[in-house]
Amino acid sequence: MNNILLSSVNTLPKLINGKVCVLNENGSVSLYNPSKYTIINDHFDPMKYSILIHPTYYRCIIYSTTNDQEAYLVDKQIKEINAKKAFSPNYKIGDRIHLHSKRGTYEIIDMSEDTITITCKKWSYESRPFQVISNRDFCALAGKQYNY
Repeated sequence: MNNILLSSVNTLPKLINGKVCVLNENGSVSLYNPSKYTIINDHFDPMKYSILIHPTYYRCIIYSTTNDQEAYLVDKQIKEINAKKAFSPNYKIGDRIHLHSKRGTYEIIDMSEDTITITCKKWSYESRPFQVISNRDFCALAGKQYNY
């Protein structure tokens, strides 16, 4: 028997005809009745309820256990930590870099998970002071004389 914590799926905050509305990944909607012994009010806390999945019973909403809640919180924190580790580039703001698509050295003035904002001396005299590029365009750090 597996239960799905309502916090781990997209739900509407209000009940619809006394049923919990779950938005599925494929865009469809599923409505689940609370079980006989479960009372749910509008603006419910999804952390306190689960979807009961059992081969002999219909799917319904039950109170979640402390173990389900703890397991969800642990998984959520692990995913956040892994997401932060995934974005740990070997360059920082102020470094000079080489690009795959352009020749020369460029200075990083801002960066995010997907993009790097760069500039160069020539651009500072022209009408375009910076340019936003993809992280995939990063080739390498410039030589030691440019990055101390």
